[in-house]
Amino acid sequence: MRHKLLTAFVAVGVAILAIYGLNSRDEDDLAGESPAGPETASSNAHVERSEPERRVERIISGRESIMRTRAALVGEARSGNAFASYQIYQDLSRCRSLATKRDVLEEYASRNADSAAVEAIVGQIAEDERLCKGIGSESIGERKDWIIRAARQGNVEAQLLFFGVVTEEFDTPEKIVANVDEISRYKTEALRHLRSAARSGSETALFNLAMAYHDGTLAEKDLSLAYGYMLVVEKKGRVKSASHYLELWGRELGPEDLARARSISLQY
Repeated sequence: MRHKLLTAFVAVGVAILAIYGLNSRDEDDLAGESPAGPETASSNAHVERSEPERRVERIISGRESIMRTRAALVGEARSGNAFASYQIYQDLSRCRSLATKRDVLEEYASRNADSAAVEAIVGQIAEDERLCKGIGSESIGERKDWIIRAARQGNVEAQLLFFGVVTEEFDTPEKIVANVDEISRYKTEALRHLRSAARSGSETALFNLAMAYHDGTLAEKDLSLAYGYMLVVEKKGRVKSASHYLELWGRELGPEDLARARSISLQY
């Protein structure tokens, strides 16, 4: 039964991760990393937590509802606790996703006869409903504000998610055209957050910077910068495909470009 349950959660895993707003990455590109990145204290049990993070953990430990801890978390966040700001974002994302998760469950249940797995997912949704009781649409609408605050306060996970969250409302070509200046500002800020996360040691940020400069998604293409960041990723040894990217990109660079890339890589 345990195997069946695990299989069921894997089957809906991609959908649930997408609901929570996590960045999906090819497992061959980012081998061994969690969706939020390998560098955060929350994903590494052996990393000693800071006092601000421990305060957030004490606030949410054993809570019966998100509403009961909201005031304390908001107080912490407004005093500069980036972990509190990110926790509020996570809470609101969890509540925002309830309707979509119900749809995922209905679709999954209609295609599978594994009652134990369906029961387990129903239990997860019931837990979310209990925690989210009293959280209305107005509060959920503040989700974007809290990811912005958390990223600006220096939370690495928020910095990695920043661009995807703040631009998710621009989901049609018409909205993109109408908000091109705002999107441009968000690109500039997203790049700044990725650099900050990279300086904090985030391999995910380094990888994303390399791809952003190679593809020109957040800034103008700069192949030397892209190659330099990917050199750092390769040196850290967790991304299996880094060498492949370097081999491909190296064909596009001359000796001076490669020298500049290596100089950039030495900064990390």
